[in-house]
Amino acid sequence: MRLPPKLIEIIAFRVVQRLVETGAIVCRDPNVIDQLEAAVERALTEEFRLEDQLDEEVRRILAQYADQIDRSQVEYHELFRKVKQRLAKERGIIL
Repeated sequence: MRLPPKLIEIIAFRVVQRLVETGAIVCRDPNVIDQLEAAVERALTEEFRLEDQLDEEVRRILAQYADQIDRSQVEYHELFRKVKQRLAKERGIIL
């Protein structure tokens, strides 16, 4: 996971807080707001987990071609980005 759990918790809190402040959601029950914050936190955590899995898969793919990559003029980070975007598109993952 890229972000520490505490930061994800803060982000989830701020997302819900902003939704309430703008009137996008109306809720006066603190328990429901807490549940919503927890749901947003779970969703963010899952999304980051999926992206971490995708990153690991890209690393494995590129490791198979390490010799070719070393001999070419291709920048690893650029190739990583392109492979990641392609896999994400094939799987319907929004980055």
